[in-house]
Amino acid sequence: KPFPAKFPSQRSAVPVPRPKRIILIRHGESQGNRNERIYTETPDWRIPLSEDGLLQAQFAGKEVKTILGNESVYLYHSPYNRTVQT
Repeated sequence: KPFPAKFPSQRSAVPVPRPKRIILIRHGESQGNRNERIYTETPDWRIPLSEDGLLQAQFAGKEVKTILGNESVYLYHSPYNRTVQT
């Protein structure tokens, strides 16, 4: 569900939505974590996850699913390739 386009003013009787919880996840292992030389060949934001990083991302996703079940969520992430993959 997207946030409302306009939040209610302080005078409004409609409460502002508040998160039940905030879950922070760091991206999985990237190819740059394995080989720093990749930073000389590829822009930082385009560096993908390593094979282990993809497995870590899958594991993290399953853990979050266990915590949240079928709750609706808001997801915020960096536009970097490795964070999108995670």
